[in-house]
Amino acid sequence: MGNWTDDIARLDTQVIPALSTSAFHAYLQHYRLLWNDVARVAGVPTLVVWSMDHGLTVSPANARRVYAALHAITGAPFSALAGERGQE
Repeated sequence: MGNWTDDIARLDTQVIPALSTSAFHAYLQHYRLLWNDVARVAGVPTLVVWSMDHGLTVSPANARRVYAALHAITGAPFSALAGERGQE
């Protein structure tokens, strides 16, 4: 069994554009969401949500889980995704 960082390094990741990162942070603030609450609903590690909030790379699958969790928690879709969803 390898080091967990080796496993993560092999994952396909994507950078969230700066505009979306800023919008993501604003969305979290607007709904007063905490990283750990979103992560729990999404079924991902809290570090994934933190990474998205800080513009770091995450796997497309984890990003989709987080976006779905945001919608489930708030009832409002994360609108900054409109341009990105067609690329998935």
